[in-house]
Amino acid sequence: MKNWLIILSAIAFGCARHDPPDTKKSYVIHFEMAASNQVIVTAIININVDKPDFHPQSKRLAIDTGAAHTSFFVPVDAVSDLHRIFPQSTFDERMAADGNAVHVCHFPTGRLTIGDLSVDMPVDASGYDMKVDPEFDGVVGLDLLSRFKVGLDFQSKTMILTER
Repeated sequence: MKNWLIILSAIAFGCARHDPPDTKKSYVIHFEMAASNQVIVTAIININVDKPDFHPQSKRLAIDTGAAHTSFFVPVDAVSDLHRIFPQSTFDERMAADGNAVHVCHFPTGRLTIGDLSVDMPVDASGYDMKVDPEFDGVVGLDLLSRFKVGLDFQSKTMILTER
């Protein structure tokens, strides 16, 4: 009889399953759409993280799932100058999606801040022909995006990044 009471109580009051609360943090980031239909976020890329008083100007970065590395654009001739100014950086030549070679200054320690999200990670300065206006100052690549589940809400123009 006791077993029937327990079963009836469970049916009457429910057998609620209590999952542990989701402890993964989510970040809601507002974006805008460029005329070229690129998703653009406002971000700060700091290549000088050892100087907390240094506050670089914000940049407009395109969300680019085809880009392996997060980078900001600089004039082509400035890439080698950055490498000389920051000896911890490396100078490299990579192939762009269009097959052209791009000069890159790679900073092994940088900080990317988008909204409330701040991530210490390598970042690149990519040489770019400044005669062409790409509508943005750089890209957020898979090196950051792969760390999160990414959701885009085009109606509210928000991107939700949830820790994996």
